[in-house]
This record gives sequence, C-alpha cells and structure tokens, in this order.
Amino acid sequence: MFLHGATLPSAGRIALVVGTWLSLMNQGDVLLAGTVPWIKILLNYATPFTVASLGFLAARRRSNVERLLRLLDEHDRSA
Repeated sequence: MFLHGATLPSAGRIALVVGTWLSLMNQGDVLLAGTVPWIKILLNYATPFTVASLGFLAARRRSNVERLLRLLDEHDRSA
C-alpha cells in the first residue's frame, strides 16, 4: 500500500525533504570528502518515507472506522 494511491506522492515529498536534510546534516562531511555511504543515505530517505506512509495510512484507517461507526449508528436508529 505504500507505493500506491495518495500515499506515494505525499510520503515521497516528505522523504525527499527530510532525507536530504538528514543526509547533509549527518553525512555531509563524508560526502564532501568524496565518499558516499549508500546504505546510510538510503536509510535517510527510507525512514521518513515509512513514517509518513504509516501516519497517512493510520489517519485513513481511523477515518474509515469512524465512518463505519456512523453508518452502524444510523442503521441502529432506523431499525
């Protein structure tokens, strides 16, 4: 679900901004020396992408549960 729907553009933008900031802040000196710690760079982008995706999906799930509860409540009142 992370790579489909509305999650990808939203989480992708967050990962781009936060991942770049983390990479420059944490590995800037190593990058300037000409070495690229690929695993650390990858994790700098993957972590905010995952966190943003989980937050988006949790909010979506909560919204769906609340909608279901309203429908059930309406059904109980009409029965």
